[in-house]
Order: sequence, then structure tokens, then C-alpha cells
Amino acid sequence: MLLALLLALAVAAHPNSHSRSLIVVDRAEARVHFTFQTLTLVEELPSLDRDGDLELGQEELAQARDTIERYLLDGYRFVAAGKPLEGELLHLGTTVLDDGFVPEQWLDLELRFTSPVPIEDLVVEFELFRAMNPAHLGYATLEWNGEAPAFFVFGIGTEVWEFETAAERRPAVFRAFAAEGARRGAVAWERLAFLAAVIVAARRGRAAGVAALFLVAHAAALGWGFAGWPAPPRNFVELAAALSVAYVACDTLLRKAPRDAWVEAGAFGLVHGFASALAVDLAGEPLKW
Repeated sequence: MLLALLLALAVAAHPNSHSRSLIVVDRAEARVHFTFQTLTLVEELPSLDRDGDLELGQEELAQARDTIERYLLDGYRFVAAGKPLEGELLHLGTTVLDDGFVPEQWLDLELRFTSPVPIEDLVVEFELFRAMNPAHLGYATLEWNGEAPAFFVFGIGTEVWEFETAAERRPAVFRAFAAEGARRGAVAWERLAFLAAVIVAARRGRAAGVAALFLVAHAAALGWGFAGWPAPPRNFVELAAALSVAYVACDTLLRKAPRDAWVEAGAFGLVHGFASALAVDLAGEPLKW
């Protein structure tokens, strides 16, 4: 019954309900530039729209300012060191988004949350616009004391954002990077097969150097994926890996004396690294470099 009620509410509300937040934390203060569709707020608080045009004029905004402030601060909460931060509405205005179809009014406002001491950790709780539209999505960007921006989407099941600073996240990201890289390297047949082929093909004493060159080239190619540049299709890389193994194996069989496959190790190491899924997994990670 509850699921049916939620679905009914979602159908009754407009389907593209969403909001955007830019949160800037500077020592003991957090400022929020918050924008959302006027229709989304009117659905929650219909009494604000006195003339029934689904927009809020300047007079309606002035009369509803206190109500809007209470509603926002009740549903958009900032917690530091386990204590809620005091918030206030600094600015409230409107803007019109015209995408060439139907001009749409948005509310544009600024909130400020303050702490008696510098903010060292932050939890953001977002429970706005859910009574009439449980499918509402809140897109948030957080800039922490000059660090690279972090992103989060508030939705069903993600109403709380426990933000971690770069200093807190860096060790965990490094551990995840190292563990995932080791796991993929241990189970990727093409890397292991080619590595074994160049070691067997190399002259005694040079095998370690050839293998190291392959691994260095492979690791260097991850930067290609991190930068967001186009990568070869996975099937192409698997074919190139199979051919590279066959090439080195045949070359070894046809030669009377082993040689060091320096060129092959470097070239194929780059090719193998281009399609590493690890680069794709970390494509959106601001701490990847």
C-alpha cells in the first residue's frame, strides 16, 4: 500500500523535479547557493501561490519569505561535530529558465550556516520536496576550504551526505587504488600471458628488466583513461593482447638464441593499459592523480 501511495504521489507531481546546490565551506561558515523550480515548492506549499499561476511574484515572495526560510532550514540541515549548525536565509529571488520550450521560473536563494569554531567535519541532511514528489533529485557540489569540488546526488535512500575531506579520503582512495590494481593485474590473462612470454623470451638476467618495462608502460597508460581521452574498444585490446603473446612466443621459437623484447614490452604494455577498467572506475575520482 505504501509503494502504491508513493507511485501515485510521483505521478501527481511533475516528473523532472530537481534542485541544485553549491555549498562553499570557509573555516567556520558554510554558504549555500540553492536553486530549484518554483513549481516544486508550490507543490509542497500551495498556499504560497495566492493567484494560482504556479509562479511566485515579488509580493508573494515577500509575504512568504519567513515560511520559505523555515521550510528550507527544517529540511536542509548541516551538522558539524555532532551538532546542528545555525542557518539563515540571506537572499531570495527568482530567475527564468527558457530552454526554448516552456519558460520555467526557478527560485534562486542563498543560505548561510555558521559554527562557533572552524568546521572540521560536515554531515548534510536533505529532506526537502519529498512529501509531494518522493522522486525529487538534489544535485549538490561542495567546495571545502579551497579543495577540489565534491559531488553528491540526494534522492531516495541518499538523504544524508557524510562528507569527507581530501585528507581523510586520500589514504582510503590509495588503498582502494592499490588493491584494485593488484586484483586486476592478478586475474587479467592477457597481462599475465604476455608478461610470462617476454620473461621466457628474454636472455638470462634481462628478464626482470623487460618485465619491469612492460609494467611501467602499462601503468603509464592508465593516465590516458584518467584524462578522459578516447580509449580503444575492449575487444580490440584483447585481440592485440592475444596477438602480442603469439608474436613473442613465435619469435622465441624461431630464434636460436633469446633476445630482449624491449620494444615489444613497452609498446604492448601501453596497449594493454589503455583499456584497463581501473581507469574507468576512477574517472570521476578527484584524488586520482
